[in-house]
Amino acid sequence: MPEFPTRISRVYGWTVHICYFSHELLKSYKCSGSTGATPLHSKEQQQESAPPSIFDRMLAKELGKGGLESAPPSEPPTRPGSPKGPPTRPGSPKGPPTRPSSPPTRQGSPTGPPTRPGSPKGPPTRPGSPTGPPTRPSSPKGPPTRPGSPTGPPTRPGSPTGPPKRREQGLKEAATPPSTAKEEPPSKSRSDKKIIVGGLPAMGRDGHEPLPTDDALIPTREEEEPDRGQWTGKFDFLMSMIAYAVGLGNVWRFPYLCFKNGGGSFLVVYAIFFCLAAVPIFIMEVTIGQYLQKGAMEMWRMCPIFKGVGIGNVVIAFMCIAYFCVIVSWAIFYMISSFNSVFPWESCDNYWNDFTCVTGKESVSALAKLTQNLTRSGLKTQTSVEQFWENRVLQQTSSIDDFGGIQWELLAIMFLAWLIVYFALWKGITQARKFVYFCALFPYFLLIVLLIRGLTLEGAGRGIYYYLKPNLTRLSDTTVWKDAGTQVFYSYGVGFGALIALGSHNKFNHNCFRDAFVMCIINGSTSILAGFVVFSILGYMSVIAQKDIADIVKPGVGLAFLAYPEVASNLPAKQVWSCLFFLMITILGLDSQVCMMEGLFTALEDAFPFILRKHKKISLAVTCLIFFILGIPMVTNAGAYWLTLVDNYGASGYALLFVVFFEVIGLSWGFGAEKIRVALKEMIGVRLSYAWIIVWKYAAPATSLVLFFFCVIYYHPIKYPTGEDYPVWANAFGFFLSSCSMIVIPLYALYYLLFTNKHLSLKERFLKGIRAPDVLVTGRPTRTPVTNGEELRFLDEKH
Repeated sequence: MPEFPTRISRVYGWTVHICYFSHELLKSYKCSGSTGATPLHSKEQQQESAPPSIFDRMLAKELGKGGLESAPPSEPPTRPGSPKGPPTRPGSPKGPPTRPSSPPTRQGSPTGPPTRPGSPKGPPTRPGSPTGPPTRPSSPKGPPTRPGSPTGPPTRPGSPTGPPKRREQGLKEAATPPSTAKEEPPSKSRSDKKIIVGGLPAMGRDGHEPLPTDDALIPTREEEEPDRGQWTGKFDFLMSMIAYAVGLGNVWRFPYLCFKNGGGSFLVVYAIFFCLAAVPIFIMEVTIGQYLQKGAMEMWRMCPIFKGVGIGNVVIAFMCIAYFCVIVSWAIFYMISSFNSVFPWESCDNYWNDFTCVTGKESVSALAKLTQNLTRSGLKTQTSVEQFWENRVLQQTSSIDDFGGIQWELLAIMFLAWLIVYFALWKGITQARKFVYFCALFPYFLLIVLLIRGLTLEGAGRGIYYYLKPNLTRLSDTTVWKDAGTQVFYSYGVGFGALIALGSHNKFNHNCFRDAFVMCIINGSTSILAGFVVFSILGYMSVIAQKDIADIVKPGVGLAFLAYPEVASNLPAKQVWSCLFFLMITILGLDSQVCMMEGLFTALEDAFPFILRKHKKISLAVTCLIFFILGIPMVTNAGAYWLTLVDNYGASGYALLFVVFFEVIGLSWGFGAEKIRVALKEMIGVRLSYAWIIVWKYAAPATSLVLFFFCVIYYHPIKYPTGEDYPVWANAFGFFLSSCSMIVIPLYALYYLLFTNKHLSLKERFLKGIRAPDVLVTGRPTRTPVTNGEELRFLDEKH
């Protein structure tokens, strides 16, 4: 019994040996032609040789492991047609020791090299050469030899004499073309030819070979994919992340949530989620994007069972992109209206106002009398700002059931916004440096200007006190933790696939860890800075209107389009400040839209590179047109209701947290937190602390899961501004939008287990799909195998 494995190994080794000679024999007859008149090698073939075949690699691997124990010590196996002939079995006077039986010979040739049927003697000859074997131009006698071997029997490339080298160099030599082959000049898109090799035979730590796979030794495509583009400037990547992550949520959502949830108490909880979730996941997405040079979908080829996560990222980004330009169109509409000498929202004398309209300039006694009379009639007063927003900008209907008509002004502005997005991306975001830098830096200039002006207003200190007022009793409220956690994921933009796409445009050795960490600090600081700007102005408004700040603050979008227009009416040089504020909102919306669109389009490009990337301008135009059409329902009279529905169910909340949870599990456990740490060491030369592994594997997934259950347990249906619930069918449609990004994760996992790799058992499919392979082809132009068990092992690619 102990000899049985050895016998199996020998049988396997000789099987490979026989396959090799059969393969070489077949190539010889293909080169000879059907008439036997064509020489084995033409002049072009003498000067240039093709890369080694799969059989060459298999034989090198087998010889490297020492599987062919009977290989001769001094002479390699010879080709058919060599004077000494093929290896024979015992009883043959010459040749290496073989098994005790003689292999069958080709008919008509009892001894010597094989001949073609119908040719009784000798090998095929050239026309006009009656006798003798074919000779090479540089060799008057002897059989044909391989390039790089002037005389003697053919040898392996790179090994002129002696048997092939052992394990440590077998694979590398098998993948290297002969020395006489012409070297191709390096291509700019070399990284685009990368593939993930999941089954190259490699020994694990336990000494056993990994599971068999169907994609071992995959040859690369001869046709190179189009160039995906790389950042050229030192700060391009950092600026693109600032343009993406610093957006509308920092300006209106963070200040409102901070005020609502106890000021300083909210900041404490926010800092906890910042350390446990925002920074680790942000760095993880950027690192994987740069390391694999792939988008959100194609990167999961390393752990294919998780590819549904990449599809979920694309679905969430799809829903968010569909409505973002609608918000931009609102901001542009307000900015255009700010050029009037008298703001249209300052008075109640316009055609959209009714008798319930009041302004902040009326006396307190008159306002109280009007409010009392309307209350007795069952009506409520509305400010001129509210009526401008509802009756002029939105022309809003009473419910989501009534679509009404299309707001043609908003539709035209939305079309203009999509044109800006298209021209920012049509040559690739890596070529739009000026646009990225402007969108990243100009909002900070506006924020600083508005902050200086706000701090000089009367009542600014009162507003800032309300903003940061500590209320430690709120720390026991689960709503505070839920709001802080969801704000972290919303404001940092994780789970949308955009960070992966932006990182994939980096050079392999770019210090992505430094940029990602700096970006996280900048994003959090921007949210706090925006809170100072907004609440310093709201404090001034509370003094002018003689109201408490709690009565002025509006949740969500209302903080930008209801509170600030009312404040701007009472500022000196109001046209300037109003235009600057809404210009800032417009830029923040556009740059986030451009980066999200880049993330979505990069994922689709990597999936279909030869269709979308080769025809980028046309495919991008079609994509923008599709999103423009999808945004049309949101510029109808019921558009604000639909935008709220898509935002709450499809692009945020528990759907986003669900996708992020499985993304973190796939990266930290499937790919491996240890490999992420080693990947950073490979790219930037810095080895992170083991604390990062603990955070990636335990803290970040647990945080995402806890927040997901918070959102499910404390779920509340969406309400109208009047306090009434949305209809049942609307909430059901919202659940459908949420399920679109969630259900693809288990569905794709089932598809992978049931319909792929059918030659493997179910357990082997699961293990193959859930863990990253030992050999990865990454974005690095040249790699060498790393044999240390702790390090990643790379395939030295030379095609």
